[in-house]
Amino acid sequence: MKSLVDLLHSCVDAYRELVNSRTWSSQESIMKTLRLNKDEDWAFICTAMDIVGDACLAIENFLQFGLDGPTRYDGHG
Repeated sequence: MKSLVDLLHSCVDAYRELVNSRTWSSQESIMKTLRLNKDEDWAFICTAMDIVGDACLAIENFLQFGLDGPTRYDGHG
């Protein structure tokens, strides 16, 4: 059985793959393909995917090491 962190990673990866496959397989612009309203919306989507991915790493690290965590040389931090 997968842990909650593994499930979260799976959801993040699935969402990123969905967005990427949708945008790269289309001949239309990203704005039109994803039905975005403003140019900033694409940046928001990319930033949101990165933030959620980073949060997954942080949660995983916290669950593994607690607040004292490894040094900057031992892991993601």
